[in-house]
Amino acid sequence: MLNEIKPYFFYSPINSIRMAETVQWGIYKPKTVGNTLSFQENGINKKDFFQLYQFNDAVRNQFKSSFSTHEITINGCDGSITNILPKQRTDNLNVLDYRTAKKNSVDGFLVVYFGSGSILEYGTNAFIESYNLYQFLPDWITPSKNIEVDGFGEVSIDKIIWLEDQAIYAVKTFTSYSNLIETTTKVKSVYNKFDYDIFEFDIDFSLFPKGKYQIKIKATDAIFQEVNYCSERISLKEVHENTHHVIYENDKNNQINYGWGIQHMMRLECETELKYSPDGENEVHKTDNDTILLNATNFESYEMELSPLPTAMAIKSTSAFSLSSLFVDTRSYVSDSKPTIDKLVNSNLYDFKVKMTLSNKPFIDRSNNFRSLLNQHPLQDVDGLIIGNDNNLSFIIP
Repeated sequence: MLNEIKPYFFYSPINSIRMAETVQWGIYKPKTVGNTLSFQENGINKKDFFQLYQFNDAVRNQFKSSFSTHEITINGCDGSITNILPKQRTDNLNVLDYRTAKKNSVDGFLVVYFGSGSILEYGTNAFIESYNLYQFLPDWITPSKNIEVDGFGEVSIDKIIWLEDQAIYAVKTFTSYSNLIETTTKVKSVYNKFDYDIFEFDIDFSLFPKGKYQIKIKATDAIFQEVNYCSERISLKEVHENTHHVIYENDKNNQINYGWGIQHMMRLECETELKYSPDGENEVHKTDNDTILLNATNFESYEMELSPLPTAMAIKSTSAFSLSSLFVDTRSYVSDSKPTIDKLVNSNLYDFKVKMTLSNKPFIDRSNNFRSLLNQHPLQDVDGLIIGNDNNLSFIIP
């Protein structure tokens, strides 16, 4: 039974490392934020931007894809290439479902409904477990979808109907059937829980020498046209002076699924140190001869001013400072409002200022979870390590 899988690839800009799709710009593919790296932006005073990382940094990145193969490489300015094997976190595509159901006839056509029954092992008929959907249909049932019904083969669903006598939802098919007696049958289906699977890959910067790097992702499939993404240029060294260490994540899944412990991290250049800017209110009562303090609130707040950021990084930083968990230089903050962003004239750069208030959330840094086993074992002792003929390394995350 054929199951339709559509081409899908999404790499969220919320990820630690910013990436853009690699395309040939033209009439039908104009430059956009999504397909342009910072150094490729238009502007008289454009800046050759580098994302900054240090040897003690390790980051995890996540993408969603329906492609069958993903090639991820770390490309050094010295010509070195390191392959990274992504970890597939979900199995959403081509899910097999085999279960008992009921069949009947409505207006001369085959209808199928479920209620309760048994889930069976696909291909062997072995019992797995019982199920009870009550009056509802399985989540994967949609009009125009094909299912395989025992004794009928593959049939196409016309529409979803309500059977008043049985008080249950059913699928009406395009297949003729005139038996008005309810009988048990078996139904097979192949479906997608979502249009993509989720993948993650880690980069442990302690494994690389000082230098300039770019990360590339190539997604390929026997059916789809390949998709390529490339990261901003990365500057790696022991210490980047005059930067803020920013760790951020969200307590709800949005563009990123946080179920496997991902956390994001950037190092952002700053114009000045954090500027203390107290916040709070005093409520006073004034009389003819006295002033009485009724209530007072005081919050430890700071203003942060970053070095001018190119467009995509200004957007990325705005998103980062809007998430529920934000740490700057190991202290927890909450952004008071959206950052103040002003575009510099004739440039792709933006002034970026944000006011933050200190919170009492404990500092959490999960970067040690993103480090390679290479830090803990000699090369010959690491399972799954691939060493190519060119002595380049490959490793997979746990």
